[in-house]
This record gives sequence, structure tokens and C-alpha cells, in this order.
Amino acid sequence: MPRLAKDLFDLLEALDLREVTVLGWSLGCPVIWSYLELFGSHRLARAVYVQQAPRQYYAPDWPHAHATCYDEPSLAALRTQLTCDTPAFDEEQIRTVFATEPTPPERELLLTEMAKAPTYARNALMTDHTRHDWRDLLPTIRLPGWSWSHVRTRCSPGRAPPGSVRRCRTPGRSSSSRAATRCSSTSRRSSTGRSPAS
Repeated sequence: MPRLAKDLFDLLEALDLREVTVLGWSLGCPVIWSYLELFGSHRLARAVYVQQAPRQYYAPDWPHAHATCYDEPSLAALRTQLTCDTPAFDEEQIRTVFATEPTPPERELLLTEMAKAPTYARNALMTDHTRHDWRDLLPTIRLPGWSWSHVRTRCSPGRAPPGSVRRCRTPGRSSSSRAATRCSSTSRRSSTGRSPAS
């Protein structure tokens, strides 16, 4: 995550962008969290977080794990599938993350882009992402933001984890069954810190 956060920092610097709104979807959320941890809100005005809990693994104080990658054995299985049958893994990813079937051109674009990343790099990135616990960082964030979560997906439980947001107001649910919550920060403090889980 820190490497991707530094890439974001370098991009904002190179383009001299200011008062930026950043949006992270899934793995993109911890990229933003890592950026805020390393660089504060430098050049940022607000953030949007889509469909990502601050912790993927189950823990005694965290029953809101990812649906398919929730502990070390499930991570090992994911890494094995990605290494041994990358095309099948990519097809499954598309089925998992989209609520509707992508068009053939969209599917082709996604598969082409996914194939550009070497398997070893994708495994390393997924491992780093999955083991992080960001709950102790979130209460320190002062950057205004929105947190979006679909009512039910194949990746997450059927509702947002209780206590995962604070100082929020929920304007209501849209016809697409998405709930939007406007937050000044999110909050879920970890008793064990933000070190990678083992």
C-alpha cells in the first residue's frame, strides 16, 4: 500500500493538482488510507470510499470479514488459484465485483488490463492489502469524506459494520439499494494496532 500511496503522491505533485477529490473502490480505499497516514491531506479536499471495510480478516472483535478472503488459509487458496489458473481467477473476479454482467467490450478491456500485471506482483499486492488492519488509523482522519457500501455483495456482509463510521448522517437509500453515508471520518479502533495480521 505505501508504494501505491507514493505513486498517488507523485502523480498529484507532477500534475500540480490541488483540492483533489480522491475515490477508492475496494483496494483503492487502503491506498487512500496509506496516503493519509504518510502525507496527511496534502493536496486533498475530500475522499470517497466505496465497498471496503478497514479489516478483511475475522478477529474476536471483528466479525465483519471479507466473504472469500478472511484468514491466512483463504488468502493462501486465493494466491494458489491466481498462480495456477490466472484466466479463471480473473473471470471469477469479474463475476464477484460486478452487480450486473459487463458488456463484451467491457469484459475484454478488464481482462486485458488485469493480464498486464505479473502474477507475483498481484499476489504481493493482495497479501499486503488483505493483512492490513486500518481501524486504528480511521479515527485520526480529518479529511471530509463519503463512505459507500452496497446493501449486499459477494465480497462483503449484508450491511455496514456497526461502529465503522462516526459523525455521519445517512441521507437515505436510493432506488438501486445503495446507502450513502456522509462522514467527516470513519472510526473503529483496534485493540491490537494496525500491524498486519498473522
